[in-house]
Amino acid sequence: MKGRPLTVQLFVTRLCFSKIPFLAAFPNQQQEALFEAYEKAFDFFGGVPRTIWYDRLSQAVKKSLPGHRPEEQEALIAFRSHYLFKSRFCNPREAHEKGLAENLVGYARRNFMVPAPAVDSFTELNDLLTQRCLAEAGRQLRGESQTVGELWRQEPPHLLPLPAHPFPCCRTVPVRPNRFSLVTFQTNRYSVPTGLASESLLLRAFVERVEITDGTKVIAVHDRCYGREQDKLDVFHYLPLLKERPGAFDHAKPLKMWRRPAVLDSCLARLKERLGHRMATMEFLRVMELCANYSLDEVAAAVEQAMNSGSLGADTVAFLLKTRRTAFQPAPAGILTSAPACPSVQDRDLRQYDCFIRR
Repeated sequence: MKGRPLTVQLFVTRLCFSKIPFLAAFPNQQQEALFEAYEKAFDFFGGVPRTIWYDRLSQAVKKSLPGHRPEEQEALIAFRSHYLFKSRFCNPREAHEKGLAENLVGYARRNFMVPAPAVDSFTELNDLLTQRCLAEAGRQLRGESQTVGELWRQEPPHLLPLPAHPFPCCRTVPVRPNRFSLVTFQTNRYSVPTGLASESLLLRAFVERVEITDGTKVIAVHDRCYGREQDKLDVFHYLPLLKERPGAFDHAKPLKMWRRPAVLDSCLARLKERLGHRMATMEFLRVMELCANYSLDEVAAAVEQAMNSGSLGADTVAFLLKTRRTAFQPAPAGILTSAPACPSVQDRDLRQYDCFIRR
């Protein structure tokens, strides 16, 4: 991806009657990836199979009990209870018992992954894999009188319906911020708003993102990092601290990691020319605070407009943001049609005022 080779993990499954396949690529084989893969597969199939066969993968099986009975992971039990399917497991070292899936691994590698797809993201790769799975609907397999697609159209009545709400495909762990407002998960550190150093929080690790919640609301969201000892910092988590210590602005690590439009740097440079370092820093922090209610692109566009007008203050930027947003919000049509008609005004005879006695 992005011009370099990348090893990915493929999830492979298929429906046994029609043989329609489904593949999805992930950066790893962790439990949350398995659950998200099945969730994508259920959406693709249009329902939930009543029984799913597995081999003895550790993401699903905690240990083998006497008589080769598996003890399932608690998370798998919660997942299948949400979708109401039953699980069946192959005997140890007998993966051929689910031969339809095993054969699909080699077929998909030869036909879907050769040559290696040139894509820029997992989303693009998974879209490509979905299209190639859909193309399989036109095949007629040996021994069948109908195509895969024709058989697939007969399966939905036999599948379980999708639930109203999807299962949260994540790993949840308790975390506590350190004195730098960072929580740690799998050696990587993620920032949270300052002032939460003594609070116990919950971190939910999805395949592509990490959410941190205080139990009632999500307080931080980061792209998930699969490296080691990496920092994922949100500069806006540190704004209150930077306002207290503006002298640390130039050397603050969150600011150095913040990817921002170039116009903001130009704005800061011109503020320093006019106001001096300290006052310019405080004014620029006020501009940054506007990102709490507006997107970064909106703020950058308003900053550029303010610079062109010769006014760089945060109040000017805030005024322009408010003006731009209201200018693009047309009045709801219902207000115009439901408003009551204006009452008619009757003519009055004003000659009675001639009767007033002047004193």
